[in-house]
Amino acid sequence: MRSLSLLMFLFFGSAMAQTLADDPALPYERCADAPYLAETPDGIVGGVNVEYDGSIAIFSDGACFESTGLQVRAKEIRFDQDKKEISIQDLTAQTKAYRFRARQGVVRDRVFRARGIGLTTCKCGEDLRIVAQEAAFHTESGLLVLEQSSLETYGLELARLERLQVAIDQPVTTAIPGLSAGSGGSINVPLRFGYGFSDGPTLGVEDLPLLGGEEGRVGTTLTLLGSNLSNPTTRSVTIGAAVSKPGSSLRFRTVFRSQWFDFYSGLESGPLFFKVDTNRDQATEATSRMSTFEMGLRQTFRLGGLLLSPFGRIAEEQTSSDGDPKPYSAADAYVSGLTAGLELRYPLELREGAMALRFEPWALGAAYNNDPPYLAAGLRLEGRYSRDFTLKLAYDYSLQNRTSRYLYERHDPVNRASGELGFSDLALRSSFDFLDRELGASVRYSPKLPDGVLTGEFRYRNDFIPDNDGFDQQRELLLAFEPNPLSCTYSFALAPSLGYDFWRGGFSRAGLELRYADCCLVWKVGYQQVFIPQVSGESAAGRFSFGLELR
Repeated sequence: MRSLSLLMFLFFGSAMAQTLADDPALPYERCADAPYLAETPDGIVGGVNVEYDGSIAIFSDGACFESTGLQVRAKEIRFDQDKKEISIQDLTAQTKAYRFRARQGVVRDRVFRARGIGLTTCKCGEDLRIVAQEAAFHTESGLLVLEQSSLETYGLELARLERLQVAIDQPVTTAIPGLSAGSGGSINVPLRFGYGFSDGPTLGVEDLPLLGGEEGRVGTTLTLLGSNLSNPTTRSVTIGAAVSKPGSSLRFRTVFRSQWFDFYSGLESGPLFFKVDTNRDQATEATSRMSTFEMGLRQTFRLGGLLLSPFGRIAEEQTSSDGDPKPYSAADAYVSGLTAGLELRYPLELREGAMALRFEPWALGAAYNNDPPYLAAGLRLEGRYSRDFTLKLAYDYSLQNRTSRYLYERHDPVNRASGELGFSDLALRSSFDFLDRELGASVRYSPKLPDGVLTGEFRYRNDFIPDNDGFDQQRELLLAFEPNPLSCTYSFALAPSLGYDFWRGGFSRAGLELRYADCCLVWKVGYQQVFIPQVSGESAAGRFSFGLELR
């Protein structure tokens, strides 16, 4: 299968849009409102005029066919009453998520078979479409199966697909292999662009989907990313690739730095896993640990309500003792050996009307070839109420007999309570960590305005045992405006945000996102600047963002 990247062409493609003729307009909104109707086993056929040729009823002047989730329009529709077969020529169809056309179609035995298919999600035109020689639509399941199809955008063919299944009520991103999407049809764009005043630009692609594989079951991604290109000390170039299919995946990544390089390789296939990783970006603090090599298996079984997860592992891990990011530093400590373990979980849930109670105890044991056994146990208790308002209360607790030899099986001690309350546009959250003596809370109010949603949120954090990392306290107010989804083609919208730090005195962050809608997509370009970091890991820097969303 020949494949190219959809998203690269969406961003760099020329504007050679292909459009088709206007749809034949119906003189009524629903097919069931037509003056003449015929009920068939597969749906309703209607029209303004009807003529008979023996057992064949010929509907014209606003002819239509309506089935579950589908409405078809054509100049003429023929219904053979003896064969129980519907024949349609030069048809257009509309579903909740798609528009499509076909040269001809036949409906029989709850299957709509068509030839010469063109399918699109665009509100106008067909800058993004799927073209197929043949298609079969199952009227009961709502599943459209396209044979010998191709993906096109702006008049360019991006890929050939032998067989493609499309759920007519789902976004096209769920049907195209290798093209993922978030909630609301947002496309996860792999393009990365950023600029730091001290480090310079960061530019490239990360996990760029390459369409391909057998019938769309195999997904391939590519990474080529240059980071901090103006700073010789922190400059790096990342090259990677990944291949995945249901139940297994294979990933490679190499990061070239100024004086050394890091390598990552990972394989997962069913219960088996294998990983080699020399990247110590996550292990630069003293006593922090990472896996440099691991190989093993893990399988989960269900025995009644009990979940059993036995695992076995051979690994080597290193501990950073000097904060030196280079691999194999002189002061590093290494542990290696075999591990065999078992994790047990027994989730229990009780529901009664608007109330729900969930209790999940668990236990884990691990044995080593050169260390005493490791034991850990804990529980989670959660209660919910949802009717006129929503209330959630949760408690997490866990303990261990000692620190585990490896990170893989480790469950650090936890003793934390949390709660959430939601009523209309108001939401309150709070939590208290009994071990770290940290209290966190937030109040969020999001009223709906005519042009969008205005959100105000106050965040509070108090660490009663300061660790002197600069983030022991937080008193931050966030304001943001989320405009209504763009419903008009070639329209714009702005989504601003602003934060103020009452503890340190000053603006903590500010951002602005510009949104533009064409016939098929909503394009998003934004910039977010952090002035006063609020949590560990956040830095005072700016960040550009770019996104696409299906209309």
